[in-house]
Amino acid sequence: AGPGGAVAALPPAAGHRFTCQDVHHANKNWIGFSHAGVLHMITSVQPHAVHAVGEDGQCLSDSFLTDAYEPLRRLTDGADVAVHGSATAIPWRNGTAYLALLHTKDRSKKYHTMAYMFEAQPPFAVTAVSRPLPLAGGRSAFASSLSVLPAGDKVAIGYGAADVEARALVVSIGYMESLMDWSGQCDAPDPALDASVHLDASPGAAPSGPAPTGRADAARIARAYHYSGFILASALVAAAVACIRLAYGHLDWLLHPRALPIRCKPKRLDREGLALTRPT
Repeated sequence: AGPGGAVAALPPAAGHRFTCQDVHHANKNWIGFSHAGVLHMITSVQPHAVHAVGEDGQCLSDSFLTDAYEPLRRLTDGADVAVHGSATAIPWRNGTAYLALLHTKDRSKKYHTMAYMFEAQPPFAVTAVSRPLPLAGGRSAFASSLSVLPAGDKVAIGYGAADVEARALVVSIGYMESLMDWSGQCDAPDPALDASVHLDASPGAAPSGPAPTGRADAARIARAYHYSGFILASALVAAAVACIRLAYGHLDWLLHPRALPIRCKPKRLDREGLALTRPT
């Protein structure tokens, strides 16, 4: 007998309505996970609301609500961005934390999907949020599953791209951990403000001052025009990237730059490693 026989031998599935839901509003995007052998449901990411649920759907007395993660709280202060749960939560960092997924949704009804971590013990407070995951389909991608592969060295994220294609993003544990670090995004030197970056001539402008003489002056002019060519090439690459974004349906990103919800302050990090004021 094949695996179908084993499945057929299982007892009938039974569905139960959770008693801790609000029957007057849509209930979706909940995140399920198991803790101490008991099913728990995250009914809200911000604030982080966790309920223990019995096998009959009854919500147990163990319920936890935390609102201490400042970046998420400030992100949802206005009406522009909502934060919802995605997929499931899995043990992380050798059981010292849980890893889950969230997605943001703005007024254009587009998404950003990010991973986040929360404490392994009650009250299950949020401790970190990743940079946006590199899902194909951009802001039309919606994640639906999260798991660690059997070898234990990779994470698989199942998602739908633009409601037309099923895909999976498979990354290493190390890469997923690196997404939790925003320092490279927020602390990178700004070439426009860095005194160590100096051009001898403005792009496209003729060198000013007395006529150069000698090899040193010739080398200085060569460097200046080398930098000018580099800047022009960078501008062409940026234009090409913008065209690609348009081709893949990201016009809203260009028209609504606030759509990227988690932003960095130049040269500085917030306490949690996130800042919400200036797009990267």
